[in-house]
Amino acid sequence: MNLDKIYQLILNWFNQLNIYELINLSLAACLLLMLIEISFWQYHLFGKLHYLQQSQTKLKTTNHNLQENQKLLDLFFAQSLDGIFLMMLDEPVQWDDTVDKEKVLDYVFNHQRIARVNQAMLDQYGASEKQLLGLTPGDFFAHDLVQGKQIWRRFFDAGRLRCETFERKLNNTPMWIEGDYLCLYNTEGKIIGHFGIQRDISERKKREVERKKAQQKIEHLNQKLAIEVQKQTTALNQTNQKLQEEIIKYQQAQQQLRYDALHDHLTGLPNRNLLIDRLEHLIERNQNHPQQKFAVLCLDVDRFKVINDSLGHLLGDQLLIALVNRLQQCQRRGDTIARIGGDEFVILLEELTCINDAIRVSQKIQQELTLPFKLENHEIFISVSIGITFNSELYTQPIYLLRNADLAMYSAKNRGKARYEIFSPAMHNIAMKKLALENQLKRVISKKELVVYYQPIVALKNNLLVGFEALVRWQTSEQKLISPQDFIPLAENIGIIIDIDLWVLREACLQLRFWQEQGLINNPLSVAVNLSTKQFSQPDFIENIDNILAETGLEGQYLKLEITENVLIENAELTREIFKQLQQREIQICLDDFGTGYSSLSYLQNFPINKIKIDRSFISQMDDNDSNPAIVRAMMMIANELNIEVIAEGIETLTQLEFLHLLGCHYVQGYWFSPPQNREKIELWLESFSQNNLQNCNNWLLPSQENKSNVVA
Repeated sequence: MNLDKIYQLILNWFNQLNIYELINLSLAACLLLMLIEISFWQYHLFGKLHYLQQSQTKLKTTNHNLQENQKLLDLFFAQSLDGIFLMMLDEPVQWDDTVDKEKVLDYVFNHQRIARVNQAMLDQYGASEKQLLGLTPGDFFAHDLVQGKQIWRRFFDAGRLRCETFERKLNNTPMWIEGDYLCLYNTEGKIIGHFGIQRDISERKKREVERKKAQQKIEHLNQKLAIEVQKQTTALNQTNQKLQEEIIKYQQAQQQLRYDALHDHLTGLPNRNLLIDRLEHLIERNQNHPQQKFAVLCLDVDRFKVINDSLGHLLGDQLLIALVNRLQQCQRRGDTIARIGGDEFVILLEELTCINDAIRVSQKIQQELTLPFKLENHEIFISVSIGITFNSELYTQPIYLLRNADLAMYSAKNRGKARYEIFSPAMHNIAMKKLALENQLKRVISKKELVVYYQPIVALKNNLLVGFEALVRWQTSEQKLISPQDFIPLAENIGIIIDIDLWVLREACLQLRFWQEQGLINNPLSVAVNLSTKQFSQPDFIENIDNILAETGLEGQYLKLEITENVLIENAELTREIFKQLQQREIQICLDDFGTGYSSLSYLQNFPINKIKIDRSFISQMDDNDSNPAIVRAMMMIANELNIEVIAEGIETLTQLEFLHLLGCHYVQGYWFSPPQNREKIELWLESFSQNNLQNCNNWLLPSQENKSNVVA
C-alpha cells in the first residue's frame, strides 16, 4: 500500500469524527506525531551512525590497501631496470591558449625539479642521488635548450609523451634516452609536475646508425644494380635464343653428371656405385631364383705402382685403358666390367652354368695378358691377380661378395701373382687373424714386446768382426715369436713402422755404445739398422737421427743405415739431400736386397751408396744353380767398378764362403758365423769367440737345423 492510499484512509476517518472526538484526537495526534518524529530522528540518527561505522571500516581498509600499494610501488620503483623519476614544479602552472606558453616553458625549465629517482636512473647518468635531486630540465638540456623546449611543448600539449632524446651524463658522455612521460595535474587542472620512466638506448641507436649506413650502401648498390640489371636485361633479351640453347646444354650436362656418377671417368666402365646397384638386383633375384648362378671376379694389376712411377701417370692411364680393351675381349654377353679403384677392376659374371665358367674367363684373361702392350715406344708386360667368389644364399649384401673376392685376390698376390684364387672361408679367417695382429701391433711398443736381435758381420780379408746388423723381433706376451715377414708389412700399412724403426735405431745405438763402454769389443765396430721407405718422407727424419745419437752418445761413424731400392725411386731429390746430410754426420748407407728390385743401376752412380748387400736368395742357390754364381760375380764387378763395398748375407756353407772369398767380397754374414741372437746370447758369443777365434772360422761346424732361427731378417 502506498502513501496516497494511507492519506485517503486517514482523511475519510477524520470526516466521520465529531468535534469533541476531533479535539481529543488532535491532542492525541500531536503527541503521536511528536513520538513519530522522535522515532524518525532516532532511526535516522542510528542509520547515520551505522553508515559512519561502515565508512570508517572502509576507510581503514582503503588506507591499508593504499599502504600495500605504496609498498608495491616503492618495490617497483627500487627494483625496476628502467630509470624512474618524479619532477615537481615549485608552483602549479596553467597550460592552455590563455597563457604565454613560452614564458611558462621558461618558468618550467628553471623551477621544475627532480624530487625522486631510483637507482637505475642514477646508473644511467653516472650520478649519485644527491647530484640528481633538484636538477631542472634546463640542466638536462643545457646543450640544446631549443630542442628541449620543443619536446616539452609537445609533452604539455598532449599530457603524455613517448620520445627519444639526446642527452649527456654528468661526466659529459653523450647518450640516447627513450622514455614515457606523464603530466601530473592538481584539482584545478594545473600542471604540478610529471612522472617519467626511461631507458638508455645508446647501443641501439649506434646499431641503428650502422644499419642506416649499411642501408644507404645497399640502396646505392641497388641503384647500381638496377642500372646493371637494365643493361643485362637488354643483353638477355638479345640472347634469349642462346639461352634456350644453354638450357639444352644444361640438360645434357645433367645427363652427363648422372652418367659420371655411375661410371669411371677414365675408362667409361661402371664404377662402384653402379656395380653395387647391379649386385643388389642380382642378390634379390637370386633369393627368388636360387638356381640362377653368378660370380664376382676381383682383378688387380701386379706391380702397377712400379710401372706408374717409372713411366709416368699419363702412360699409366693409357695402360689401364688398353687393359680394359683386353678385358672386354674376354667379356661374355650380359657380363659387367667395373673399375672400382686405381688399378682394381671387378667383373660380374651372370647366367653361369657351373663354377668352371668363371675359371675359364679368368684363364682367358691371363692368356690375353701374355702379349705385351705397346705404348709410346714402350713394350710393357703386365699380369693380374684374380679373386673369385660365387653367389650363395648367405650373401645378402654386395659388400660381402666384394670383400670375399678381394680377399681371394690378395691370396693370389701372396701366392706369387699372375694367377687366380677361389674364395674359401679360410681366407676370411686369415684376414681376421691379420686384423687382430694389426690391433696388437699398435700397442707393441707401449707393451715392450719388441726385441732387437744382432747378427755379426765379418770382413773376409782378415776374418775380423766389423759390426752387427740389428734385426727386430716381436715377442708377444704369450712368448710367441712373430716373424718380421708377418708383422713388418702390417706395420707399414697401419703407419706404425715409423715408430718401430726409431725404437730399433735407439736400442741398437744404445746397445753398441754400452758394449763400447764395457770393453766387450776392441775394434771400432758398427751397427747396421734397417729403415722403412716411409722414414725418408718424414720432415723430422734427420732431427730424429741427431736426437738418438745425442741421447745414446754414439758417434755417427759407427752407424750404418740399410735401405731398399724403393727409397731411391719414390723421391730422388729429397733422398739425395737426406743422403748428403747423413754423409756430413759420417753415417754410411747400405743398399739392402740388391738385385731383387726393379730400379736402374744408374741409381748407384747418382746416389752416395757406401755398400750394397747381395740378397740371400742369390747366395742360398749358388750350390744348385749355375746362373747364380755368374749373377753374384756380375754384382761384384759392378760394385768394384763403382768403388762400392759388398756384403753378402745368408752364408750357410763353407763352399759359399770360399767362393765369395775368391770373388773378393768384402763382408759376409749368416748362420755360418751366427744366427741373429738377442743381446744376452750375443754377449756370450763375443766372450766365447774373440777376434783371434774368427781367424779359424774355416774349422767351424755348420749350424744344425735346430739352431737356425725361424725368422728372416
